[in-house]
Amino acid sequence: MVGSSGHKKAPAAARPAVSLAAALLVLLVLLVPAGPLLLQRGGQLLASAQQTDRQVNSDGGLYAALTNPAITSIGIAYSGASLAPYAQALYDAVAASGPFQLNRSLTLYGAAAGASLDFAYVAGVVKAAPGTTLTLKGLGLYRAQALRAPLGLLATSPGAVVVVQDCTNNQQVCWPHEAAQAYFLQVFARPFPGAQQATICAPGTEATCRTYTFTDIGFFVNPSPEFGTGGYNLHYLNTLIACQSYPDPLPTCPSLAADITQPPPAPYTCLATVYDPANQRTVCPTCACISGCRRGCDAAGLAGPSSGSC
Repeated sequence: MVGSSGHKKAPAAARPAVSLAAALLVLLVLLVPAGPLLLQRGGQLLASAQQTDRQVNSDGGLYAALTNPAITSIGIAYSGASLAPYAQALYDAVAASGPFQLNRSLTLYGAAAGASLDFAYVAGVVKAAPGTTLTLKGLGLYRAQALRAPLGLLATSPGAVVVVQDCTNNQQVCWPHEAAQAYFLQVFARPFPGAQQATICAPGTEATCRTYTFTDIGFFVNPSPEFGTGGYNLHYLNTLIACQSYPDPLPTCPSLAADITQPPPAPYTCLATVYDPANQRTVCPTCACISGCRRGCDAAGLAGPSSGSC
């Protein structure tokens, strides 16, 4: 599933990398009063005790936990956690200093019934180090798709792993069921042991079936050089995909069965889609337009985002 937000991160050339803790410190000072367990020392936020798990009940508390390098798991104990209030500040910080560096494995989990996290299409702001794992567990997820990545939050993060377990991923736009079955169960190379397992709605049932189950689905998220996202392995475990919408008009590809027997990029020429969250619609929705992407859409006179977004 591929998405696009209206944001592009600034060029990364010649920008020094900064740690997640140091880069978000400015935001924390402005937005969140230091709690009793936080001490400032040497430009870093440190825990006054060796506490590695923290439960939070506000967006401010969430950011405080994220900026504490001692914290390896964060329990979200409320519904409606969101990055939206801090999106512009995050982009400004990244434009000045580059993506925040996540140098530890981190788990965000639901610590209360109905706990949810809205990524607000914030994209390309965190770079996970090789060998680290970002786990999202027991949460309702919203607006995570961005910049042609299923979890747009991450900048290009080679060697990192994202695990989505026991979640409901409220997907802004889904592939047609025919394509979902082909790609997730036949095309995508699995980077984890075991076999792909999913229950996906039958082809042609988009009007009546909008939720399917990823019991155990893994794949490599291709890097997107134009946006600086992807490059990590993604592993869905016991997670529901709740489709909020489909491309309109729904794309069809008569050559799909033949395409998926060919090596890449042949399977990707027809049914990839680009989501425009500002207008809550999918652009480049036909085979002709997707094959040539922006050029094809322009030639056909179809509206869409700028060439840099498609």
